[in-house]
Amino acid sequence: MIRTNRLNIKLDYDQILNDFVVVRFSTTEKYISNGTLFLDEFPSKTKALSVVFSGDIGEKNLYVLFDKNAFSKISLRHELDKIDKGDTLLFEKITTIQSLKIIPLNILSQLLLNTLSSPKHQTLSFNNLSGHLYFFHKANIRKNRKEEISQIIGLQFKINKSLDLEMNVKTFTSLNFEDKLSFTKKNPIHKYPKYVLSNSTNTLRRKLPNEKIDNANIFIIKQFKNRKNTIPFINFSSLANFNSSKIGMLMSLFSSINEKISKYIELSFSQIYEFNNEKFNRLISKEKKEHINLICNNLTLNFIDTINDDFSSEKIKRLSNEFSKHYNFSNIKFNKKPKKDYLNIRLIHNKDYYEINQKEDEHLTSNKNVFHNITFEDYEISKASIDTIIKELLIKRDIINKQISIIDWKQFNYKHNWIFGNKINNLFYFVTINPNGQLDFTQFEPNLFNQDEFDKYAQIFEFNNNVEGIIKNDQNEINTIIKTTNFTIPEFEKIYNTLNKENEYFAISKDELIKCIEETTILKERKDKYISQIQQKQEIRYTRETILNLIYHRTDRKILSKLLFNKKDILLRAYLKDKTRYEILQSNLNIITFYKNEELYYFVGTKGEGIQSKIPRASIIRKIEPLENNNLFFNQLLPLMNVDFVKNGDLTVKPFPFKYLEEWIRMNE
Repeated sequence: MIRTNRLNIKLDYDQILNDFVVVRFSTTEKYISNGTLFLDEFPSKTKALSVVFSGDIGEKNLYVLFDKNAFSKISLRHELDKIDKGDTLLFEKITTIQSLKIIPLNILSQLLLNTLSSPKHQTLSFNNLSGHLYFFHKANIRKNRKEEISQIIGLQFKINKSLDLEMNVKTFTSLNFEDKLSFTKKNPIHKYPKYVLSNSTNTLRRKLPNEKIDNANIFIIKQFKNRKNTIPFINFSSLANFNSSKIGMLMSLFSSINEKISKYIELSFSQIYEFNNEKFNRLISKEKKEHINLICNNLTLNFIDTINDDFSSEKIKRLSNEFSKHYNFSNIKFNKKPKKDYLNIRLIHNKDYYEINQKEDEHLTSNKNVFHNITFEDYEISKASIDTIIKELLIKRDIINKQISIIDWKQFNYKHNWIFGNKINNLFYFVTINPNGQLDFTQFEPNLFNQDEFDKYAQIFEFNNNVEGIIKNDQNEINTIIKTTNFTIPEFEKIYNTLNKENEYFAISKDELIKCIEETTILKERKDKYISQIQQKQEIRYTRETILNLIYHRTDRKILSKLLFNKKDILLRAYLKDKTRYEILQSNLNIITFYKNEELYYFVGTKGEGIQSKIPRASIIRKIEPLENNNLFFNQLLPLMNVDFVKNGDLTVKPFPFKYLEEWIRMNE
């Protein structure tokens, strides 16, 4: 069973009408003015529980939810007259189930969700701002060295028109750090809605126009220049890390729904029960790493220092030593410029340096040789970063040589050419790969002889903005890759319950612990040693911490943990990274294809073996659509995603030739 973010929603309309009043507002003008400022002022001045625009901010219709008892005590017309341009608003009270059902299901559901508010003692737990529901966690608050809050990273929960639950990361940045933000003439700083971190309620609220507040406590929704904040999709290394991940906050959302508004709304995720699970062996395994090393054995790695000072010289030496530890090159050299037939690594400054010092940006330097830039200020040496750089260099080398070498293309046993195409900046680009792995790149331009073909490609991309590429076989048939708004959802309830159980306090007696150890299958030598140590100690009762300090061997801990759980309902350790990962993360492992209404879909998770407890991104579901009456052939290309040189150490979400095509475009810009 696979769960997706497509929601099944059940509403109790009778109960909603019994406890709430829904009012639809419209305007006599072109749109409801003042955008988000209006949204934030409106609830407080009219005692509304939540507000939602029927579409984007600036539309003519607005839905508002009121508590029925509170609504009976106010004059709505009188309250509207207190608001700027409130006299332009018309309103209609919705009083019947029939009229309530006319409201789009996502709008009415969002209205209910937006009523959720956090207890005052929970710092930034969740907030209803500008008609949106944001969840926050203290672990996602960024501070500088002076412990001043620079950014608050929140997660917006939104039910879209397709009834998909979106989880969008939004960054609230303090105006104390205005110098790290960039603005345009079209969108200057004064146009951004301002929010205040309220110390009394531990929440964000809208700053009113006449308030005088220090910049340190004023926030706008904007990222730092050249930075992108993220929240990991899931992290089950600990309960705290789980709670601060997207899936952990999703668990908080469902808990709040069940606790506060379950009498009005019931949410569940749609499920896919029948699917074809294509489990491929890793193509880039230990042997394949040796294959990459064999390529490097015949190549020269060349370091170029564009900075030329004592610090950069020292860094170049350290870089060369670290790269040599992991890859065996025929030569390591140092030159002033990139050299043909070498793998070249250039040490340069970051973009901020060139901008501040008004110098020519080395990032913009073009060169026909294979090279990769490393920035002096930002690059941190690690095995993962070294692997990534080497693979990037080998891909660039393949592109220049027009031959795939980073992997043996012939192993796929393709008997004909494959063509991979994409539209970038209104131009069409294609790479053709023959059965021997030879590459041919082209930029498609219309002329008198291929205008029809050009129009066909244009229509594919214009019809759907989510097209991520097309693939053509030797029969001129086309399959299209389309990114959907759906992603897979793991068994987050099981994960939370397990981690919560792991955090429960317990204490058992010395005799109980000895008896449990005696019943385990731990090797007798170590078992006797543990029991002897317990008997010599003065502790009368043993907690999780004291037991883990005593049982040092991981296998022994697992054995004892299983016995304690079965006998005492005590969870010593969760061990979620072991076999149980297939129980809780089936929706996020391997490459999985499935058919729905005779249409092919697929998603790419992380590798089923050696999984880490932190998964950065959700597994997006993609649809494969054959053009017109063409055959569906995409299944033949699934092995091209089971490689780890596109996403270092993990699977790639599209067949890897698209990476070659995108890199060729960058190299030729």
